[in-house]
Amino acid sequence: MGAALVAAAVLLYLPFYLGFRSQAGVPFILPFLMRPTRLAHYLIIFGMPMLVITVFLVTLAVRQRFRHWRTGLGAVVALVGALLLVMLLWTWLLAAGVDSGRIINLAGDLGVSLPPRPEGTIAAAWGARAVLALLPSLLAARLMWPWLALYLAGLPALVVMILREGASATIVEPATSEPPDSSIDIRHAAFPLLLILTGLLLTLGPEFVYLRDNFGVRLNTTFKFYYQAWAMFGVAAVFALDYLWATRRKPLSTAVAAATTAGYAILLLVALLFPVYAVRSRADEYRGAARAADGTPQERQPATLDGMAWIARFNPAEYEALMWLKDATKDAIRPPVVLEAVGGQYSGYGRVSANTGLPTLLGWPGHELQWRGSDHPEPGRREPIVEQIYTALDLNAVSFLLDEFDVAYIYVGDLEREQYGPVGLEKFAEGLEVAFANDRVTIYRWQPAAQ
Repeated sequence: MGAALVAAAVLLYLPFYLGFRSQAGVPFILPFLMRPTRLAHYLIIFGMPMLVITVFLVTLAVRQRFRHWRTGLGAVVALVGALLLVMLLWTWLLAAGVDSGRIINLAGDLGVSLPPRPEGTIAAAWGARAVLALLPSLLAARLMWPWLALYLAGLPALVVMILREGASATIVEPATSEPPDSSIDIRHAAFPLLLILTGLLLTLGPEFVYLRDNFGVRLNTTFKFYYQAWAMFGVAAVFALDYLWATRRKPLSTAVAAATTAGYAILLLVALLFPVYAVRSRADEYRGAARAADGTPQERQPATLDGMAWIARFNPAEYEALMWLKDATKDAIRPPVVLEAVGGQYSGYGRVSANTGLPTLLGWPGHELQWRGSDHPEPGRREPIVEQIYTALDLNAVSFLLDEFDVAYIYVGDLEREQYGPVGLEKFAEGLEVAFANDRVTIYRWQPAAQ
């Protein structure tokens, strides 16, 4: 069954694998040397399932009378020790030559004095001295906020302890008289326990190391690992609730199951408030402040979830052009390509494609390079092509580029004039049909040579 699942997963994702270029690069893993995550922040994300999981694990360990506590303790000491060792090893690798500047800057931020780094690409001895010099500060940061590490280390110890007992547990038939708690078979819980263990490892690991990406921080590692852990914890928590009820034998275990269920229900109700208040908060951002910066009252706009409403309010000419494009192309079997200005991410660039759903030559180059890999040729190739089309003085000189990318419409608005200047834009007015125009936006129709 396992082999079949792996084979099916690989085949289904094969198109993705064939074109995938990871943004990870040498040395692929980076040490997390900053202050660790606080337990309170962790529980904001995982508090609801972790309440049930914690009670579930403690209950099973109590029923087994902590018989294999040495096994659990040894496993968690080995786990944390291995993670700490990997963190220090990669710190040494960076200091020794791969990215020594990162370690030197960290030492400066911490006020740690390092001797001058010797010349050369590899400085193994200096790297070891740098690690030893930083170690007290790194350990002090860990000890300042130790609670999450202790929590995430304690739960795997319980899981290992329970699984060790479950390997030799005796199956108790339901028809038998009430058995002692210690004899309850937990082998039926083995898979949820593995889900819990995997989720704990996914959230404990980024406290020590993370995957290197274009940003060089642990942002992507944390939230992508947390996504997976959330699904695992969620499934395991619902199973754990059922297990606590199904295996209760005494009034105390019934009370524990009831209290845990009540706590989970309360947290679930609190979590369900988020969509209400999140929608209200985002809608209020559009409405604006009741007073201007100088204190004078101003009209507040009605709250809305329409993502284009702000364009209609602040740039009605562009809103009119975008709505024309959407209406003119709504029945097209193949969405036409629109040429627009290219610029940085989290900006106004890419607004035509984003607000109409029509394809363009290039959106945000930074994001394209980030997710396709910095060695992917297309983003680097297309950005100067877009600039060339807009800035060239002769339309015939760039017509082959318009044909190559099947461009149907050329959008000229405020961003295009600001980005590329007015000189090169005159060629469109002289040689192309105007499909749409108002006081700020002109959309030209391009007919490929074949047509």
